[in-house]
Amino acid sequence: MSALSAAQASIAPGPLTGVCVLVTRPEHQSDTLCRLIRAEGGDAEALPTIAIEGLADAPARIAALGPLAAFHAAVFVSANAVAQAIPHLGLMEGAGAASMIAVGPGTARALRERGVAGVRLPDDGADSEAVLRLPELLSPDGKRVAIFAGIGGRSHLPDTLRSRGAEVTVVEIYRRAVPRAVPEPALRRILDGRVHAITGTSSEGLRNLYRDMLPPEAAARLRTVLHVVSHPRIAQTARDCGATDVLLADAGDDAILDSLVARLGGHADSGTGS
Repeated sequence: MSALSAAQASIAPGPLTGVCVLVTRPEHQSDTLCRLIRAEGGDAEALPTIAIEGLADAPARIAALGPLAAFHAAVFVSANAVAQAIPHLGLMEGAGAASMIAVGPGTARALRERGVAGVRLPDDGADSEAVLRLPELLSPDGKRVAIFAGIGGRSHLPDTLRSRGAEVTVVEIYRRAVPRAVPEPALRRILDGRVHAITGTSSEGLRNLYRDMLPPEAAARLRTVLHVVSHPRIAQTARDCGATDVLLADAGDDAILDSLVARLGGHADSGTGS
């Protein structure tokens, strides 16, 4: 290969060249997916639809648990729970439960990045139902389980564990809020019809976006683009919000990227308003 050909190959367009994707993860949590999209030639725009606010008394709530090693399992429902809890758990004597469980691959990655070894992760889903199928949670009668979560999350996990006889402590250590507005660059792209897809990893985030954040014209335009979502419940929420093109991907950033490439790779001519 000539030097010119090698140079041309090094800048060859990726399969998502010309594709603009809005990534709706909370601020500081969209970097990995945005980076993956850009590596395939796409243009990723961060559009946080949930704001994460730590609770001032979170350290006291965690300390009130006592040694985590006294628990049969500790379940982290999100990467946000990991970020808020681990700095304080590390100060606790005997930190480290028999099972450190993550709900979903992003949460597992957040635990591992903070030095937690032996993270348990369901291999057949990324939700409470999948966690409840883990062997160590099938018969937890009389055992203690700690769940690190945000205020107002689903109650299915603790309710089911209690019905199985577990002594469950839910430690709420952050709250979710609606961001004040859509960032101007993202809003302008939506209004100009230059968005090809939006990713959704939270039903609450999609409801925030369509109910509270977008002006009517922008909402109408965005409803027509591809919505790549990571769970059947989120897919239904997208449809309830009026989305007309919803694609269900497996959980995790790599799976979302694969779905974007499979659907939009080389086909960047179907933006909003088409």
